Amino acid sequence: MLNTTQCSQKPGTSVRCSSYTLDGKIVMLGTDYESCTSLHLADSTIGRPSLTEKAPIKDKNGEVKWITFKDVDDLDKYDDFNDFGTYFEEKHSDLIVKVPILKGYIRIIPVKPLVDEARRYYTKKDKETADKVD
Repeated sequence: MLNTTQCSQKPGTSVRCSSYTLDGKIVMLGTDYESCTSLHLADSTIGRPSLTEKAPIKDKNGEVKWITFKDVDDLDKYDDFNDFGTYFEEKHSDLIVKVPILKGYIRIIPVKPLVDEARRYYTKKDKETADKVD
């Protein structure tokens, strides 16, 4: 279970934490888990390192300067939300309302079980990955 004091320690988590503590629901209209930002509440509160990248840019005077930025989605090595979504739906099908529409689904998912399961899933996955490296 998420310790909600962690919410105040991470930027951008206040809305996600509110939906967690208030037993909110996620409504996904024809989207997949890659766009489910509630999963960031899980991966941002289990001690995963932030990814930091650097790139050269030209300023107004045409001089090249290096900038630093963090956690850019295209560079995110944790880009596996759909894999987790498949796992979650198989394990917790009783918690999900899933209605087919056109070429996709409407999904209604309770935030707290999703985030709690994602925290367990990613903690285990990170440990397994670290064990392979060691």
